[in-house]
Amino acid sequence: MKPTEQEFLEFAARTLKVERPTLDLAYGDVPEWDSVMQILLVMKFQAEYGVDVPLSKVPELKTLRDFYGMLGE
Repeated sequence: MKPTEQEFLEFAARTLKVERPTLDLAYGDVPEWDSVMQILLVMKFQAEYGVDVPLSKVPELKTLRDFYGMLGE
């Protein structure tokens, strides 16, 4: 079952260690979301939601909205 937007944002807040992220938060908007965190975020996203993220798709994941959108696929 797809998590609610709020549940997903709570996951993102825990992972990125930022307060009150929005779906429009983008890679590079906060110092915490760098290239290393991008890989960690993908790995935790896959583990948390059971979604397979192809390596070729990782560069396309630029905002939390992009991640959340993958949950509907």
